[in-house]
This record gives sequence, C-alpha cells and structure tokens, in this order.
Amino acid sequence: EFHGDHFHVSGVRQLPTPVQRPGPPLWIGGNSLRAVRAAAARGSAWFPFLTPPNLGDRVRSPRLDDDLLGRRVDALRRYELEAGRRPGEVDVIGPHVVIPAGVGSSESGARTRDAVRRHVEWLAELGVVGCRLAFTAGSPRELIEDMVWFADRIGTRGDEDDRS
Repeated sequence: EFHGDHFHVSGVRQLPTPVQRPGPPLWIGGNSLRAVRAAAARGSAWFPFLTPPNLGDRVRSPRLDDDLLGRRVDALRRYELEAGRRPGEVDVIGPHVVIPAGVGSSESGARTRDAVRRHVEWLAELGVVGCRLAFTAGSPRELIEDMVWFADRIGTRGDEDDRS
C-alpha cells in the first residue's frame, strides 16, 4: 500500500519477492548533485557516466568529466555523512574506460598501455569499485588480445600487483 502526494496504490503485490534482504541493491545513476544526494541517502551505489562535450547536449544529463567526477565523489562522501551514513558505504560504480584498439598487441606503444593503467589506478584511488570497459578492437582476434592484456596486466579488481 502506498499513499503519496500524486497517487495512491493499494492491493498490489510484487511477485516473486526479492531474495536479498532487506531488498535488492539500489544503484542510482546520474551526474547531477541531486542524483548524488539521492544515492547517498538511499542507494547502495552511485552510477555516473562521463559525458564528453559532444555528447552532453544529447543525453539531457549534466556534463561529467574526470575533474568533475572527483568532485562528485567528494560530494557523495559529504552527503553520506549528512544522511547519517558512513563515508564509503555507497559504492561508486565507475564510468566506462576506453581500451584503445590494439593495446594488447606487441605493436601498441607503452605510452598507451601506461595511460590505460594510470586511468584505472586513478579511478581506484577515487574509490571506484567497478567500471565498464569499452574495448574498441577492430577484429575478434584483436579483441581477444586486448582483453587478455587487460586481465593479465591490470587485473579485474584493480588491486593486482604491478605487472608490466
């Protein structure tokens, strides 16, 4: 049963019921401070997405770049305290990380591989616990090489030993 400002509902059931208790994790997405505040108050995770300048106008979401992401994470931690929660209680599920085509091949420059590694390490330092990977490989073979490189050199949790 629900009685809100705009509608009332009664006699409704949701089946099957969630297995998790007290319920399934609630990921709140969005780049605005309003979304960050909602995640801090009620969410189990905040799910931002980076919006490059050419995309920001089309997605109807505030622009978010690497610099602003860091400030939003700081705001999330402050809002958690205001909501009576422990800072870090709300996970940050990171924005996508672009993996350039050919990064796993021997021809790929060390500079490209180092840039990918540094970006993932920076996200981990911000407290990001997971991210989406956007592989840009041009062929299935290249995709496999790039995925193997990422798993072997960076790892899947971001806390692996520094492997060259």
